[in-house]
This record gives sequence, structure tokens and C-alpha cells, in this order.
Amino acid sequence: AAGSVTGRVLREDGTTPAPGMTVTLTRGNSRRYAVSDDDGNFRFDDLPLGAYAIDVEDPLGGGTARGSVEVTSHGQTVAAGDLVMDETPPSVVGVSPADASSGQPVTRTIEIAFSEPVKPTTISGSTVEVSAGGALVNGALTPTTGEGSRWTFTPAAPYPDFATVSVK
Repeated sequence: AAGSVTGRVLREDGTTPAPGMTVTLTRGNSRRYAVSDDDGNFRFDDLPLGAYAIDVEDPLGGGTARGSVEVTSHGQTVAAGDLVMDETPPSVVGVSPADASSGQPVTRTIEIAFSEPVKPTTISGSTVEVSAGGALVNGALTPTTGEGSRWTFTPAAPYPDFATVSVK
């Protein structure tokens, strides 16, 4: 015998069901997939005992939700409860050096703080643009913190002398 996991996906308002969301249940290297029904419900059956991570993604947008459950006995149905989608895109809440800073080294890295963790697959030179003197600057974006709310931009080459550097 095995266990089951049930749950419901809601929109960001916490009351509207979110149908058609991709729900991934992960335990180690094993993954199972489901799609939330018209009422936002999902169910996984025949699960071995153990702890599971639940990841929900909107296949048509940027919304996500996360949860976790543990099946501890055979025949058990574990209710993951309501998983509320985070549908608000992250925003930049801080940059270092600060706006209008002067006298910075031409090789200075730029620290960027986001309002929430950002997945590495969603951040690139097209989502975060660094320019100097009006021209795009090539460089690398790397997470500064493990959860991804802070990133560092390292320019591939020194910025032009006396250039105004901007981050968008």
C-alpha cells in the first residue's frame, strides 16, 4: 500500500481557483506531474512513504507556488492545503553602488537586490540590462545569495572612463 497527496491551487488573491497549473511532486530524483482541474485541485496516488516538494507553475505566465508534504503511513492521504500562486514579477529593490555614485572603479561589479528570489533560468542580459554611455555592457550575472534574491553583475571588460552606468 502507498499514500496520496491532495491539494488546491489558488490565484494570488487567495480565493480564485487556478485551473490548468502544472503541479510537480518531487522526491529525490523522482518526479510526478499533474495539472490542476477546473477547481484548482490536484491529486497524486500510489506514492511511497517519504517527504515531497510541490512546485506549481503557470504554463502561460510567470506565476509559481511551492509547498511540501510528508507521507508517513501506508494508506494515508496528506492534504497539502491551498497553494497560493505568486503572480507578481520580482522587481529591483536596490542597486550597489547607489544611484548617482561617482568615482567608481571601471571594473566595479554591480550588486542587484530583488524583491524576491529569482530563478537562474529567468534572469539574463535581456531581463537585466546594464549600459554604459548608452551602449549595452556584456558581462555575467551570478547569484550572490543561495536563494537568488541578490545577484552580481561582473562586466566582461572595463566600463569606459567617465561613463554613466545604468541598470534596467
